[in-house]
Amino acid sequence: LAGVFASFYVGLEVLMKGLSSLLSHFGGNNLVFVSFTIAAVASTLGTCFILEPPDMGPDGALRKNIQQNERQKRHKKPVESQALPEPPQHFGEKAGPAADVADSGDEQSPLLAVSTATPKVQWDFCSKLSLAYDLFMKDPKIRLLYPLNIAFGFTSSYVAFVLNGTITKAAVGSGNIGYLAAVSPAVATLLSLPYSWLAVRTNKLYLMIFGAVNYATMCILVLSLGQQRAEGLGWGISIIYVIGGSGRAIFENTNKATFGDFFPLDKEAAFANVIVASGGGAAIAFFLFAHIGFVYQAAITLTTALCAIVTLVWAFRIHDAEKRNRQH
Repeated sequence: LAGVFASFYVGLEVLMKGLSSLLSHFGGNNLVFVSFTIAAVASTLGTCFILEPPDMGPDGALRKNIQQNERQKRHKKPVESQALPEPPQHFGEKAGPAADVADSGDEQSPLLAVSTATPKVQWDFCSKLSLAYDLFMKDPKIRLLYPLNIAFGFTSSYVAFVLNGTITKAAVGSGNIGYLAAVSPAVATLLSLPYSWLAVRTNKLYLMIFGAVNYATMCILVLSLGQQRAEGLGWGISIIYVIGGSGRAIFENTNKATFGDFFPLDKEAAFANVIVASGGGAAIAFFLFAHIGFVYQAAITLTTALCAIVTLVWAFRIHDAEKRNRQH
Protein backbone atom coordinates (compact mmCIF):
# COMPACT_ATOMS: atom_id res chain seq x y z
CA LEU A 1 0.00 0.00 0.00
CA ALA A 2 2.89 2.37 0.70
CA GLY A 3 4.05 2.00 -2.91
CA VAL A 4 0.56 2.62 -4.29
CA PHE A 5 0.13 5.71 -2.11
CA ALA A 6 3.52 7.09 -3.14
CA SER A 7 2.73 6.53 -6.83
CA PHE A 8 -0.54 8.50 -6.66
CA TYR A 9 0.76 11.21 -4.35
CA VAL A 10 4.01 11.90 -6.18
CA GLY A 11 2.36 11.36 -9.58
CA LEU A 12 0.07 14.31 -8.93
CA GLU A 13 3.12 16.36 -8.02
CA VAL A 14 4.57 15.59 -11.46
CA LEU A 15 1.40 16.97 -13.04
CA MET A 16 1.48 20.16 -10.99
CA LYS A 17 5.17 20.90 -11.57
CA GLY A 18 4.92 20.28 -15.29
CA LEU A 19 1.83 22.44 -15.37
CA SER A 20 3.72 25.35 -13.80
CA SER A 21 6.05 25.67 -16.80
CA LEU A 22 3.21 25.14 -19.26
CA LEU A 23 1.10 27.89 -17.68
CA SER A 24 4.12 30.17 -17.55
CA HIS A 25 4.61 29.86 -21.32
CA PHE A 26 0.97 30.72 -22.05
CA GLY A 27 0.06 33.27 -19.37
CA GLY A 28 3.18 34.26 -17.47
CA ASN A 29 3.81 34.11 -13.75
CA ASN A 30 0.47 35.69 -12.84
CA LEU A 31 -1.46 32.78 -14.36
CA VAL A 32 0.78 30.33 -12.48
CA PHE A 33 0.21 32.05 -9.13
CA VAL A 34 -3.56 32.34 -9.60
CA SER A 35 -3.94 28.71 -10.74
CA PHE A 36 -1.88 27.28 -7.91
CA THR A 37 -3.63 29.46 -5.33
CA ILE A 38 -6.98 28.07 -6.46
CA ALA A 39 -5.61 24.52 -6.35
CA ALA A 40 -4.18 25.04 -2.85
CA VAL A 41 -7.44 26.47 -1.45
CA ALA A 42 -9.54 23.73 -3.07
CA SER A 43 -7.23 21.02 -1.69
CA THR A 44 -7.33 22.51 1.80
CA LEU A 45 -11.13 22.67 1.78
CA GLY A 46 -11.24 19.10 0.51
CA THR A 47 -9.52 17.82 3.65
CA CYS A 48 -12.62 18.85 5.63
CA PHE A 49 -14.54 16.03 3.93
CA ILE A 50 -12.11 13.21 4.77
CA LEU A 51 -13.92 10.55 6.81
CA GLU A 52 -12.58 8.11 9.37
CA PRO A 53 -12.20 4.67 7.76
CA PRO A 54 -14.53 2.00 9.16
CA ASP A 55 -13.17 -0.84 11.27
CA MET A 56 -12.48 -3.74 8.95
CA GLY A 57 -14.05 -6.56 10.98
CA PRO A 58 -13.16 -7.77 14.49
CA ASP A 59 -9.42 -7.63 13.82
CA GLY A 60 -9.64 -3.96 12.94
CA ALA A 61 -11.76 -3.24 16.00
CA LEU A 62 -9.37 -5.14 18.25
CA ARG A 63 -6.35 -3.34 16.81
CA LYS A 64 -8.04 0.03 17.31
CA ASN A 65 -8.85 -0.91 20.90
CA ILE A 66 -5.23 -1.84 21.64
CA GLN A 67 -4.18 1.59 20.41
CA GLN A 68 -6.79 3.22 22.64
CA ASN A 69 -5.53 1.33 25.68
CA GLU A 70 -1.95 2.31 24.92
CA ARG A 71 -3.03 5.95 24.85
CA GLN A 72 -5.04 5.44 28.05
CA LYS A 73 -1.89 4.28 29.84
CA ARG A 74 0.03 7.27 28.53
CA HIS A 75 -2.55 9.96 29.25
CA LYS A 76 -4.50 8.19 32.03
CA LYS A 77 -7.88 8.86 30.41
CA PRO A 78 -10.68 6.28 30.70
CA VAL A 79 -11.88 4.57 27.53
CA GLU A 80 -15.60 3.83 27.25
CA SER A 81 -15.90 0.25 26.04
CA GLN A 82 -18.05 -2.78 25.43
CA ALA A 83 -17.29 -6.39 24.62
CA LEU A 84 -16.33 -7.46 21.13
CA PRO A 85 -19.33 -9.51 19.90
CA GLU A 86 -18.89 -12.96 18.47
CA PRO A 87 -20.34 -13.50 14.99
CA PRO A 88 -23.72 -15.36 14.94
CA GLN A 89 -23.72 -18.93 13.70
CA HIS A 90 -26.95 -18.56 11.72
CA PHE A 91 -28.81 -15.69 10.12
CA GLY A 92 -31.04 -13.94 12.63
CA GLU A 93 -29.35 -15.57 15.61
CA LYS A 94 -28.11 -13.39 18.44
CA ALA A 95 -24.37 -12.95 18.76
CA GLY A 96 -22.58 -15.34 21.12
CA PRO A 97 -21.64 -15.17 24.79
CA ALA A 98 -19.60 -12.01 24.43
CA ALA A 99 -22.77 -10.12 23.54
CA ASP A 100 -24.62 -11.55 26.56
CA VAL A 101 -21.85 -10.36 28.84
CA ALA A 102 -21.98 -6.94 27.24
CA ASP A 103 -25.73 -6.74 27.93
CA SER A 104 -25.20 -7.67 31.56
CA GLY A 105 -22.85 -4.74 32.06
CA ASP A 106 -20.05 -6.90 33.51
CA GLU A 107 -16.54 -5.52 33.36
CA GLN A 108 -14.64 -6.58 30.28
CA SER A 109 -11.00 -7.29 29.57
CA PRO A 110 -9.40 -4.11 28.24
CA LEU A 111 -7.83 -6.10 25.40
CA LEU A 112 -11.27 -7.08 24.07
CA ALA A 113 -12.90 -3.72 24.69
CA VAL A 114 -14.05 -1.74 21.68
CA SER A 115 -14.85 1.94 21.81
CA THR A 116 -18.58 2.69 21.48
CA ALA A 117 -18.04 6.34 20.77
CA THR A 118 -18.79 7.58 17.26
CA PRO A 119 -15.48 8.32 15.46
CA LYS A 120 -14.81 12.03 15.31
CA VAL A 121 -12.30 14.05 13.38
CA GLN A 122 -9.44 15.11 15.66
CA TRP A 123 -8.85 18.82 15.21
CA ASP A 124 -6.74 19.31 18.35
CA PHE A 125 -3.29 20.15 16.99
CA CYS A 126 -1.80 20.33 20.47
CA SER A 127 -2.91 16.79 21.35
CA LYS A 128 -1.28 15.40 18.18
CA LEU A 129 1.86 17.36 18.91
CA SER A 130 1.82 15.93 22.42
CA LEU A 131 1.54 12.38 21.06
CA ALA A 132 4.49 13.01 18.74
CA TYR A 133 6.55 14.45 21.59
CA ASP A 134 5.72 11.55 23.93
CA LEU A 135 6.84 8.99 21.34
CA PHE A 136 9.98 10.99 20.55
CA MET A 137 10.99 11.01 24.23
CA LYS A 138 9.93 7.43 24.95
CA ASP A 139 11.44 5.46 22.06
CA PRO A 140 15.02 5.91 20.86
CA LYS A 141 14.19 4.37 17.46
CA ILE A 142 12.14 7.42 16.47
CA ARG A 143 15.09 9.70 17.25
CA LEU A 144 17.40 7.50 15.18
CA LEU A 145 15.04 7.67 12.20
CA TYR A 146 14.99 11.47 12.33
CA PRO A 147 18.27 12.09 10.42
CA LEU A 148 17.03 10.48 7.19
CA ASN A 149 13.87 12.59 7.28
CA ILE A 150 15.86 15.70 8.13
CA ALA A 151 18.16 14.86 5.21
CA PHE A 152 15.13 14.70 2.93
CA GLY A 153 14.04 18.13 4.18
CA PHE A 154 17.50 19.60 3.59
CA THR A 155 17.72 17.99 0.15
CA SER A 156 14.30 19.37 -0.83
CA SER A 157 15.37 22.86 0.17
CA TYR A 158 18.70 22.39 -1.59
CA VAL A 159 16.93 21.47 -4.84
CA ALA A 160 14.50 24.38 -4.57
CA PHE A 161 16.96 27.00 -3.34
CA VAL A 162 20.21 26.07 -5.11
CA LEU A 163 19.36 23.91 -8.12
CA ASN A 164 16.05 25.44 -9.22
CA GLY A 165 16.87 28.94 -8.04
CA THR A 166 20.40 29.24 -9.42
CA ILE A 167 21.91 26.37 -11.42
CA THR A 168 18.90 25.12 -13.37
CA LYS A 169 17.71 28.65 -14.03
CA ALA A 170 21.03 29.44 -15.71
CA ALA A 171 21.28 26.05 -17.43
CA VAL A 172 17.86 25.83 -19.17
CA GLY A 173 16.11 29.14 -18.48
CA SER A 174 13.57 30.09 -15.86
CA GLY A 175 10.64 29.07 -18.07
CA ASN A 176 11.80 25.45 -18.11
CA ILE A 177 12.44 25.00 -14.39
CA GLY A 178 9.05 23.37 -13.89
CA TYR A 179 9.80 20.66 -16.44
CA LEU A 180 13.07 19.72 -14.76
CA ALA A 181 11.51 19.98 -11.31
CA ALA A 182 8.94 17.42 -12.48
CA VAL A 183 11.69 14.91 -13.25
CA SER A 184 12.27 13.97 -9.60
CA PRO A 185 8.63 13.18 -8.73
CA ALA A 186 8.24 11.41 -12.11
CA VAL A 187 11.17 9.12 -11.30
CA ALA A 188 9.79 8.63 -7.78
CA THR A 189 6.42 7.61 -9.23
CA LEU A 190 8.02 5.06 -11.54
CA LEU A 191 10.25 3.59 -8.82
CA SER A 192 7.75 3.50 -5.92
CA LEU A 193 6.19 0.14 -6.81
CA PRO A 194 9.51 -1.59 -7.72
CA TYR A 195 11.06 -0.33 -4.48
CA SER A 196 7.99 -1.53 -2.58
CA TRP A 197 8.43 -4.97 -4.17
CA LEU A 198 12.09 -5.01 -3.13
CA ALA A 199 11.28 -3.88 0.42
CA VAL A 200 8.99 -6.87 0.93
CA ARG A 201 11.65 -9.33 -0.28
CA THR A 202 14.75 -7.77 1.27
CA ASN A 203 15.67 -5.87 4.40
CA LYS A 204 14.18 -2.36 4.39
CA LEU A 205 17.42 -1.12 5.92
CA TYR A 206 19.27 -1.57 2.61
CA LEU A 207 16.75 0.55 0.72
CA MET A 208 16.75 3.22 3.43
CA ILE A 209 20.55 3.45 3.25
CA PHE A 210 20.33 3.62 -0.55
CA GLY A 211 17.96 6.59 -0.18
CA ALA A 212 20.51 8.41 1.98
CA VAL A 213 23.23 7.55 -0.57
CA ASN A 214 21.09 9.16 -3.28
CA TYR A 215 20.93 12.42 -1.34
CA ALA A 216 24.67 12.31 -0.69
CA THR A 217 25.41 11.60 -4.38
CA MET A 218 23.47 14.68 -5.49
CA CYS A 219 25.61 16.91 -3.28
CA ILE A 220 28.86 15.20 -4.27
CA LEU A 221 28.07 15.70 -7.96
CA VAL A 222 27.34 19.40 -7.51
CA LEU A 223 30.44 19.92 -5.36
CA SER A 224 32.69 18.08 -7.82
CA LEU A 225 31.33 19.97 -10.83
CA GLY A 226 31.24 23.41 -9.29
CA GLN A 227 28.58 26.01 -10.01
CA GLN A 228 29.84 27.18 -13.42
CA ARG A 229 30.37 23.69 -14.88
CA ALA A 230 27.01 22.55 -13.52
CA GLU A 231 25.30 25.49 -15.22
CA GLY A 232 27.05 24.57 -18.46
CA LEU A 233 25.47 21.11 -18.52
CA GLY A 234 22.21 22.45 -19.92
CA TRP A 235 19.54 19.74 -19.90
CA GLY A 236 22.20 17.30 -18.71
CA ILE A 237 21.58 18.69 -15.23
CA SER A 238 18.52 16.43 -15.21
CA ILE A 239 20.71 13.53 -14.00
CA ILE A 240 20.80 15.17 -10.56
CA TYR A 241 17.01 15.33 -10.54
CA VAL A 242 16.84 11.63 -11.50
CA ILE A 243 19.03 10.70 -8.53
CA GLY A 244 16.88 12.89 -6.28
CA GLY A 245 13.76 11.13 -7.57
CA SER A 246 15.19 7.77 -6.55
CA GLY A 247 15.75 9.07 -3.03
CA ARG A 248 12.28 10.61 -3.01
CA ALA A 249 10.68 7.24 -3.88
CA ILE A 250 12.35 5.64 -0.87
CA PHE A 251 11.34 8.51 1.42
CA GLU A 252 7.67 8.39 0.42
CA ASN A 253 7.50 4.60 0.30
CA THR A 254 9.98 2.53 2.33
CA ASN A 255 10.70 5.23 4.91
CA LYS A 256 7.05 5.73 5.83
CA ALA A 257 6.35 1.99 5.77
CA THR A 258 9.22 1.55 8.24
CA PHE A 259 7.61 4.02 10.65
CA GLY A 260 4.44 1.91 10.49
CA ASP A 261 6.44 -1.28 11.13
CA PHE A 262 8.43 0.14 14.03
CA PHE A 263 5.48 1.79 15.79
CA PRO A 264 2.31 -0.25 14.98
CA LEU A 265 0.49 1.02 18.10
CA ASP A 266 1.59 4.64 17.70
CA LYS A 267 1.20 5.26 13.98
CA GLU A 268 -0.44 8.66 14.41
CA ALA A 269 2.42 9.88 16.60
CA ALA A 270 5.02 8.23 14.36
CA PHE A 271 3.81 9.91 11.17
CA ALA A 272 3.52 13.22 13.01
CA ASN A 273 7.23 12.89 13.72
CA VAL A 274 7.88 12.31 10.00
CA ILE A 275 6.26 15.68 9.27
CA VAL A 276 8.14 17.42 12.08
CA ALA A 277 11.52 16.02 10.97
CA SER A 278 11.20 16.53 7.21
CA GLY A 279 9.26 19.81 7.39
CA GLY A 280 11.43 21.19 10.15
CA GLY A 281 14.59 20.24 8.28
CA ALA A 282 13.33 21.94 5.12
CA ALA A 283 12.43 25.13 7.01
CA ILE A 284 15.79 25.31 8.77
CA ALA A 285 17.62 24.73 5.49
CA PHE A 286 15.71 27.51 3.70
CA PHE A 287 16.64 30.05 6.34
CA LEU A 288 20.21 28.77 6.58
CA PHE A 289 20.94 28.59 2.84
CA ALA A 290 20.17 32.28 2.42
CA HIS A 291 23.17 33.18 4.58
CA ILE A 292 25.87 30.69 3.50
CA GLY A 293 27.80 30.06 0.31
CA PHE A 294 27.50 27.48 -2.46
CA VAL A 295 30.01 24.99 -1.01
CA TYR A 296 28.58 25.12 2.51
CA GLN A 297 25.05 24.56 1.23
CA ALA A 298 26.07 21.28 -0.42
CA ALA A 299 28.38 20.25 2.42
CA ILE A 300 25.72 20.61 5.12
CA THR A 301 23.16 18.69 3.07
CA LEU A 302 25.76 15.98 2.44
CA THR A 303 26.51 15.75 6.16
CA THR A 304 22.86 15.14 7.06
CA ALA A 305 22.69 12.29 4.53
CA LEU A 306 25.87 10.64 5.83
CA CYS A 307 24.67 10.90 9.45
CA ALA A 308 21.42 9.21 8.40
CA ILE A 309 23.29 6.09 7.25
CA VAL A 310 24.81 5.59 10.72
CA THR A 311 21.61 6.19 12.66
CA LEU A 312 19.56 3.93 10.35
CA VAL A 313 21.81 0.95 11.11
CA TRP A 314 21.50 1.72 14.83
CA ALA A 315 17.69 2.00 14.68
CA PHE A 316 17.27 -1.31 12.85
CA ARG A 317 19.55 -3.10 15.30
CA ILE A 318 17.41 -1.92 18.20
CA HIS A 319 14.25 -2.98 16.37
CA ASP A 320 15.66 -6.42 15.57
CA ALA A 321 16.74 -6.90 19.21
CA GLU A 322 13.24 -5.99 20.40
CA LYS A 323 11.71 -8.53 18.00
CA ARG A 324 14.01 -11.28 19.31
CA ASN A 325 13.12 -10.43 22.92
CA ARG A 326 9.40 -10.63 22.17
CA GLN A 327 9.83 -14.03 20.51
CA HIS A 328 11.58 -15.39 23.63
